[in-house]
Amino acid sequence: MVDVDMYFGPNECQCNKMRRASRAVTHFYDKILEPSGLKATQYALLVKMKSVGSITMVDLSEACRLDHTTLVRNIKLLEDKEFVESISGKHSKAYTITLTTKGLKSLDEARPHWEQAQQAIKNCSQMRKYVCLILFFKSWNLWIREIYMDLVKFR
Repeated sequence: MVDVDMYFGPNECQCNKMRRASRAVTHFYDKILEPSGLKATQYALLVKMKSVGSITMVDLSEACRLDHTTLVRNIKLLEDKEFVESISGKHSKAYTITLTTKGLKSLDEARPHWEQAQQAIKNCSQMRKYVCLILFFKSWNLWIREIYMDLVKFR
């Protein structure tokens, strides 16, 4: 039997533990993607944009679950590389972001590196633990959303 209190003690911040794990995974993908010139976060944004086409910053922020400031910073880096372009809408904050031909090419060139990272994780000797972790994070994500919605509802 697992002593749950050992992992949820008064000085054990679950948020920090998850953020550390997330940073380690991101660092791993960044290293594998390095030859492509893309970071894991940039790759994920380009993949999302390829799947949805032109999208407003607000919708992209929601789709990727990124706060506005983080998204703007990442989109700016992609614009500087000419991988995306933004088109101003009627309102000053209503930007539509579009993947450029150069961005699509970069995404295609990065894909084998991303697949290499995916395969490395898949081949990990700890695969059973990894699958459990993925399932845990999916259920955790839904659970956190429910808690958040309950908190918002009672404010």
